[in-house]
Amino acid sequence: MKRIALLLLSSLVFLSCSKKSASSVRFQRELADTAYDESFVTSSKSWSGNGYNPQGPASLEETNPPVYSDMSNVIGDRESAEAGSQIQAEVIERKLIRSGNIYLQVSSLEDSAAALEAWVSKYNGYVSSSNQYSNSNNFTVRIPADKFDEAMNSISGIGKVKSRSVQAEDVTDSYYDLKTRLETKKLLREKYNQYLKKAENIKDLMEIERNLNNVISEIESMEGRLKLLTNQIDYSTISIYMETATPAFSPSYSINKIDFKRIGYNIVNFVIGLFKVLIYIIVYGIPILAVLFLFYWICFGKIGLIRKIFKRLSKKSTKEKE
Repeated sequence: MKRIALLLLSSLVFLSCSKKSASSVRFQRELADTAYDESFVTSSKSWSGNGYNPQGPASLEETNPPVYSDMSNVIGDRESAEAGSQIQAEVIERKLIRSGNIYLQVSSLEDSAAALEAWVSKYNGYVSSSNQYSNSNNFTVRIPADKFDEAMNSISGIGKVKSRSVQAEDVTDSYYDLKTRLETKKLLREKYNQYLKKAENIKDLMEIERNLNNVISEIESMEGRLKLLTNQIDYSTISIYMETATPAFSPSYSINKIDFKRIGYNIVNFVIGLFKVLIYIIVYGIPILAVLFLFYWICFGKIGLIRKIFKRLSKKSTKEKE
């Protein structure tokens, strides 16, 4: 009787462990399928210059057919298709980052700066940076992209336009690629949240949380890049350089503006500078000249040590020849 009871107890424990093991294996398979689904959706959703293709190439599933344990785990489901259709509708408009540079000649920097503020407010823009100098000003302004051309054409009301340039960068591919990958990551986040509720042991729970945290971090990074890119697309940057016109030379203007005090100050500074040069010559030049003269006097002058050495060498060589 005891043997039968022990046998039944062992069978129950074995069946319980087998059930947990099968459940854990099935759960790990679902996580693996989810990771495969993410790479499949990311690679199958592609943007090209000819248009957005949410389904991807038709041969992808034929060459690498995915095996799913549960069709509800497929990330490229109805929600993904709807997201792709929505992006496909937006692709009609290309995404451009436009910028401009303007050089203005103005009569008054203060009046022109005030006119610039009014000009920026008129187009619902803002001044992002400014640098003011004695005869020039630099401004960097942000203008809504849909009013960029109008703003560039109306800048002549502030001053005389000496030069103007416009640049445009096409970021359509980068924009839609980033947006597609962000949508995929959000779908993956929802799947991991669902798995988190179904986790049956600590090992699965920790693995899901680790993957979920990685996905959330990637989503935040992508949202930041997409926000920056969207801001650059929606608001164009215009760099404006203002400079006052140089007055023409006239004798009357020059004579009236002569500053005799400054002229006298410059003359005094010149005399002081010349006196300093003479002092440097006396203090440093005379000793140097004295040392050079002494060296010449000893080597080549009256003493002539080097001269005498050469004479002795020449006499010795002459005797040897004889």
